[in-house]
Amino acid sequence: MREGKSSSASDDAVHVQEFERSQKRPLQPAVLVRRHSKRNRRISSVMVRAWSVSQRARDSHQETSLTRLSFVGGVVAVLLAMFGSAAVAQSTGRISGRVVDESGAVLPGVTITANAGDQRSTSIVLSDGTFAVTDQRPGLYTLAAALDGFRTERRRVDVKAGETSIVDFRMRAGCFETVTISSHPPVVDSRLPARSDLVAYLRIEERIDEDSPSDPDCRVRHRVTVLRTLSRPSYSKPVSGTADVFLNASPSSPSVQSGKEYIIWLTWRAAKNAFDSGDNVEGLVRPVEQGQVKIPRGPCVDIPKPPPDYCPDTYSVDALFRIFEAAFR
Repeated sequence: MREGKSSSASDDAVHVQEFERSQKRPLQPAVLVRRHSKRNRRISSVMVRAWSVSQRARDSHQETSLTRLSFVGGVVAVLLAMFGSAAVAQSTGRISGRVVDESGAVLPGVTITANAGDQRSTSIVLSDGTFAVTDQRPGLYTLAAALDGFRTERRRVDVKAGETSIVDFRMRAGCFETVTISSHPPVVDSRLPARSDLVAYLRIEERIDEDSPSDPDCRVRHRVTVLRTLSRPSYSKPVSGTADVFLNASPSSPSVQSGKEYIIWLTWRAAKNAFDSGDNVEGLVRPVEQGQVKIPRGPCVDIPKPPPDYCPDTYSVDALFRIFEAAFR
């Protein structure tokens, strides 16, 4: 039995030697294997910590880069905005001024309107009487100052790029008048042919706003095309083509519009070098639509020996001029 056990041990040794030769290295004791495993774990732990530190450094670097990029982007945006504002300021103009009343006292609350083609801008006069209309494209503007109880003042101003145009206003008290409206207005009020040089059938072309102060009689200047006229016998000046007329701007008078046709009684004013509609009287301005004039039903004419025409609600221009001819006699 002992010999059997010895033989078995010898066989085991032989197998071990053969395995070592096949591995070309001796087997290590279990203690050394455990020590080697612990060392590997320590190395792995160190490597993990090193990777973590490296990752944090990389993240910090990326955050720093993003912060720098954000800062640079912000600076670029500010510079672009500054240069953009400067470019806009150089390509547009500005209108400023001061508004006072007839006594010279500042007049806050006035609405300032700047018009040029399709561009319209507004500004309100401040408590110190000043105003400013900014960022206006270069060009010719009509500037209007309006406030209840005062006449609307208008000026022409040439706006230039990169410059400030100064326009001041002195507002005058508004025009007030009383007009009596009768329940049966006549086709021709007897006061009209008595004070007028002619009656004109005309078309309003445009409203003329000049640098000069408002008309002292509260009229508004218009450019018109004369289509037909009838003059009183003592007035022989021919009127045709285009002309300038000052029309009453009273709230009780019909407001005229560019491109529309009207029949208007006019008087020549040499001081204005233009025709003037005079004070408002019923029938002073009659709108014409498609060659017809609508008039409320009433007596045909308020003059002696009126023509025997029945007074309908609508008259043709020809019919009205026949009545006007009788009124001038």
